[in-house]
Amino acid sequence: YIQGVCSSNNIRHVTTTPYHPRSNGLAERAVRTFKQRFSSSKKGGEDTHTRLCRYLMSYRTSVHRTTNRTPAELMMGRQLRTKLTLLKPDLTSKVEENIFKQKLYHDKGVSAVK
Repeated sequence: YIQGVCSSNNIRHVTTTPYHPRSNGLAERAVRTFKQRFSSSKKGGEDTHTRLCRYLMSYRTSVHRTTNRTPAELMMGRQLRTKLTLLKPDLTSKVEENIFKQKLYHDKGVSAVK
């Protein structure tokens, strides 16, 4: 069954020995990162569910070095909204407005070429 699912979705299924975790370095690194972040959040005094939700949100909204995108963006095709993104104003219109003003000031001081 697994082979059929993998082949129909163009997934390369690789098996590793169950009692030799070092054979799958990527999985081991992910587990180590989770343990480090999860144990460091224990100091805040929050319950396990809240800490897990915070870790998952942090992971899903962090840009991956290889893809330059977040896991959430790869899965859903858009960025997740966080408290930080809701606080940040839309800067695009301000930047465009400032560029326009700079162009006006520049054009005022430059004489026409004859």
